[in-house]
Amino acid sequence: MKSRTLSCKAVLKKDILRFAPTWGLYSALLLFIAYLMINERDSIALYNAQTLCAGSPFFSVVSFGYAILNAQLLFGYLCDSRMCNSIHAFPLRRESWFFTHVTAGLLFFLVPTGAFALLQSLLCGEYIYVPFLWLAQHTMQYLFFFGLAALCMFLTGNRFASALVYLGFNGLSMMACWIYESLLISLMYGVLGDESVFLLLCPLYSLCSTVEPMQYIHSRQDILLSGPDWAYVAVLAGLGLLFLGASLLLYRRRKLECAGDFVAENWEKPIFLSVYSLCAGTALAAFIS
Repeated sequence: MKSRTLSCKAVLKKDILRFAPTWGLYSALLLFIAYLMINERDSIALYNAQTLCAGSPFFSVVSFGYAILNAQLLFGYLCDSRMCNSIHAFPLRRESWFFTHVTAGLLFFLVPTGAFALLQSLLCGEYIYVPFLWLAQHTMQYLFFFGLAALCMFLTGNRFASALVYLGFNGLSMMACWIYESLLISLMYGVLGDESVFLLLCPLYSLCSTVEPMQYIHSRQDILLSGPDWAYVAVLAGLGLLFLGASLLLYRRRKLECAGDFVAENWEKPIFLSVYSLCAGTALAAFIS
């Protein structure tokens, strides 16, 4: 039977129906937040715009967790040898499976979040552009997190390992910052180094720490400048696309028998061993100190 090279509509429909509880709960969360934002204030338009801007860190954390959840659900068959062999027995190329699942993962975010932004645009009055700017920023953030989560799924062979690698990618720079400061204080007591470089390498922290409190957001310019830096978010989105491209390359040469293993490739073992040994040693040193 000839393999097909395009995304299969049946697989996309199956993804949407099978994982409906996941994106359904996410949609319910957004509806609940929209309900909480409806109030009887005189300046409801400004209040909703302020709340969207000030609530960006919360939505960044939600995107962080939602991305790894979607990646584990959509590519979870790679972690079970039985399911993995059954899925790849169908007459579909690996590219078809990959692009279909990626499309489903993006739809799980874009459709509920786009509907939420459209609803908020009706409540923001003269600040109607704010929800769409918010949507653009968080879409780029989700693209980064989802691309990274997908890459972690293809670097590993089970769900626990992928979640561990995903957390490690986001927290490794903070650990490096702690080691750097500890060494610097030991050599020059009372002297602290520049943390900005390490913080930039921790996207979740950077996205959550660059938002102004709601009481400081009053004008149009404040609203436009209150969120994360657009250039930084655009770089994250570009990295997300690169991660998806790397995931596709790994998927093309992935061995099906690695399903269930901690790592998917032999060349990863010394890297993972070194990184996790360093993490364990750092955590032990912090606990003892």
